[in-house]
Amino acid sequence: MANVNVAARSFKENGFQTLIFKKAADVRAAFAERLAKVDSVGFGGSATLRELELDVVAEDADVHFHNHWRPGLSSEEEWQERLAQGRADLFLTSANAATIDGQLVIVDGVGNRLAAAVFGPREVIFVLGENKIVRNLDAALQRVKRVAAPQRARQLDASTPCTSDGRCHDCRAPSRICRSTLIIERPSFGMRVDVWLVRANLGL
Repeated sequence: MANVNVAARSFKENGFQTLIFKKAADVRAAFAERLAKVDSVGFGGSATLRELELDVVAEDADVHFHNHWRPGLSSEEEWQERLAQGRADLFLTSANAATIDGQLVIVDGVGNRLAAAVFGPREVIFVLGENKIVRNLDAALQRVKRVAAPQRARQLDASTPCTSDGRCHDCRAPSRICRSTLIIERPSFGMRVDVWLVRANLGL
C-alpha cells in the first residue's frame, strides 16, 4: 500500500498526471470519461487493460478503437492497427514495471507501444497494478527478466529458453520477445501522460 502512495507522489513530481484507484469499476468509469473527449483511442498489447475490461469500454464508446488484438485480422491489418494506435488521440497501455522514484520500464518485441508511449498521441495513459511497483531501476529490469517476459513468452508459446525454466538466458532465439527496452523518466514534450495506479495485482 505504501509503495503506491510513494510512487504516485514521485510520478507527480516527475510531471505525470497521477491517479490511484481501489476498484476496477472506478478505472472503467474514469476511462469512459476520457473517451468522451477524444475521437480515437489505441491500445498497446497489455493483459492489464483486458483484465480491467477497458477494451469493452472502448468497444462500447463512440470512438475509433484501434486494437491489434481484434480477432480475425490479417498480418497486414494487424500492422496497420499498430501504426494507427500511435496516431490516435489517446493511447492506452501498461508497463512491465514502475519504480517508486517515478520511472516506467517497458520491454517490447514489435515496438509499437514503445513508439506510441513517447511520440504520436497527444495523450497517453499507463495503467498499472501495484504488483508492478518496485524499489529501483535494477529491480524493474529484473522484474521483466524473471516475471513478465517468461510469462508472456509462455502465453505466446514462444520457442525460448525462459518458457521452460522461467529464467532469462539473454537468448538469441528467433522468437525472442525482448527486443527493445524503454525507460521513461518524464513525459515527452507536448504530451500529456497519465499514470493510473490500481490497488490490485494486474497483468504480467
